[in-house]
Amino acid sequence: LVVADLQEGTAEAPADLCGIRWIGFTPDGDAAYLLLASGSTLATLQLSDLSVSAELETAGEYTVLDVSPDGATVALSNVPTTLWTETQYEWNTDDEGMRRLALLRPATGAVTELSTPFALRDVAFSPVDGAVLGVSSRWKGDGWPEAQVYWIEPTTGTIEDQVTFLNCADELAIQPGGIVALLSPNQCMVHPVVLPPPPEVEEWPSTPEEEWDDWEDWDDGDPVSVIDLETRTFEGNLPGFGPLAFSPDGATAVAFSRRETLMTQWNVFQQSVVGLVFIRMADLYWSVFEYGDDEPDFFIESSGTHLYLHDREPGHDRIVRLDLATEAMAVLEGPPTHLTGRAL
Repeated sequence: LVVADLQEGTAEAPADLCGIRWIGFTPDGDAAYLLLASGSTLATLQLSDLSVSAELETAGEYTVLDVSPDGATVALSNVPTTLWTETQYEWNTDDEGMRRLALLRPATGAVTELSTPFALRDVAFSPVDGAVLGVSSRWKGDGWPEAQVYWIEPTTGTIEDQVTFLNCADELAIQPGGIVALLSPNQCMVHPVVLPPPPEVEEWPSTPEEEWDDWEDWDDGDPVSVIDLETRTFEGNLPGFGPLAFSPDGATAVAFSRRETLMTQWNVFQQSVVGLVFIRMADLYWSVFEYGDDEPDFFIESSGTHLYLHDREPGHDRIVRLDLATEAMAVLEGPPTHLTGRAL
């Protein structure tokens, strides 16, 4: 571990802190929570003097750390964090390790561990009441995905409430300053259901047919599910797939749309292959902006007036600025070489 003071331009390496799995900071920035190499030890590092003030042990092993907005609760989980584990999640929804969750209270030393009904895809915290939010999904017998959102009491680990709805689990986007969460998966495959062969005997028996001839058409990540964190209810679905971004003021959310999905599932015509779905959070009114053939990276600037996008259309890197009020789009001067990573 190396701790750098960006204002002073100095860096120090605290002794005996190696192989750290995950780092999370307290809201005041005075300390950092460290998930050590064992995956079962949480250390608190005081950034003022780089001393380790407390260590808490868990029975299970974990890979990911999340800190509540008030800094009182640290949640440890095994949610997928790489492209490979994310794409493999849907085949491992009963995995015991991914179902495990630990809730630690560094101020009191309390440690609570529990298992959720299905593997966790994401962990977040409700800004309404501080509850821990767990997101899972499973595949029903008819091949449709069913997502679950759990409200977990942070001190007891009790699952107080749960909502289920048709969708796939993914990262849960919390509305800034609001009471709504949006679940918009990047990928949502519906498993084909293999039907039994007909009872009559044939000379050349056919193989069991699939309920959908081309089930890859369902790999569209649609829709955007709306969850009310105050009433703890599922409010409905909107078109679009992730990743999804909120404007800093929480007034607008942006997701993607695909032409085929809009036409077949929402009866809306879209000319371009990829579009942008703009959701007005005040009344959940949505509109589609025609974009192009490539799914861009994007973020909303801090003022909330412009959306910046990066794509490779047509065939080279470009930066696009979109005015959220007028929908005027301007192509800015892009980088001279292909970009392989991004930081938004």
